[in-house]
Amino acid sequence: MLHVRHFRPSATEFNQPGCLLHEAHHYCNRTAPIYLLERPWEQRRRLVELFLHVLENYLYHKWFRPYRSEIEYGQFLAAVIYPKPIESLPARERCSRPVVDLIRAMHSHTCTKVLAAQDRVRTGGTGALAELMSWSSADPGDQARLTHLTSREPEQHVRDLDFFILQPVFRAVAVAARTRDYEGENRSELGRVPVLVVRTGVEEGLSAPIDLDAIPEDKRKGVVTEDGGPDGKILLSAVETDLDTAVAFLMGLEQREIAAFGLRPDPVESTRNLESGFTELTREDVLLIADRLGWDAEAWPPPEGPSSTWVDTEIYTTWSGLGAEADDVYDATTATPKRECAEEEYEARYLARQLPGRDLTFWDDDDDSKLVDELL
Repeated sequence: MLHVRHFRPSATEFNQPGCLLHEAHHYCNRTAPIYLLERPWEQRRRLVELFLHVLENYLYHKWFRPYRSEIEYGQFLAAVIYPKPIESLPARERCSRPVVDLIRAMHSHTCTKVLAAQDRVRTGGTGALAELMSWSSADPGDQARLTHLTSREPEQHVRDLDFFILQPVFRAVAVAARTRDYEGENRSELGRVPVLVVRTGVEEGLSAPIDLDAIPEDKRKGVVTEDGGPDGKILLSAVETDLDTAVAFLMGLEQREIAAFGLRPDPVESTRNLESGFTELTREDVLLIADRLGWDAEAWPPPEGPSSTWVDTEIYTTWSGLGAEADDVYDATTATPKRECAEEEYEARYLARQLPGRDLTFWDDDDDSKLVDELL
């Protein structure tokens, strides 16, 4: 299997009127969004950057099955969304009706943007496609992705839309965490961070309704309810729980939908002729890599179908190769101890106080606001 670390956290602005095609793809074939929320002056740049990377690694280890996961069209457990600070976000509440309403409105806006971008490509021709792909970035990974996107024929992008699917579960459930609740936990500790699991009320395309009662009562730290259930039943709108429990709930929903409908997109249909909508590899690239790995082109037919079928797991019983090595390095670089993070935050605030011209994006509680007042 060609391991591609396709998932990268990205900061997506809630108030943007639309999104480009590559941004729309970021939300497709993910089970659910995870929003990282904060109010103005709650920002802690170093800890949030660490949070994004540790969360990615945590989710990857929960979901990814070496040599078996489908990855060609960006399949992953979650899309992490880090919006701009939200003034209307309640200061202290994690689990309340105003928070639930905010998350529902935000997520409805996200889904509308994605579907609108895809519809414009389907109906607007090459002009709309060129507009939706007109983006730039200094990030080398983004540049490789841009080259891959612009090298494909317009018809191929339209075909890919059949395989970049805004999954029904993604539209039905949203998870939110407060960045202030992250205190430098490493991957093994991250599961205890509090999160809010929200039922959006959108259930089109699901095999069954979303039922937050599936979250064990002893794992619930708070709930928000609403009327409207069958026979007058009170429904759970949201449940506050820990990240481990939320992820287990999402993975259960993912497997429920696979059992009902099969994998979406279809792994075989979407990878005919070694097509891949999310990696930068062409068919020729794949065949060249296979040759380097020892694929005998004279004795065997060329590899076909999804890469999840290429490796004999009875021979390769553990994850190996460059992907596993990169994961070890990645895991080690995100295992920053809490005290080290706290010291970095303190140093950043000290420097900001000594050098008022620096960007002030570290404040996370009421005491910090006093320091801001001193600097203004």
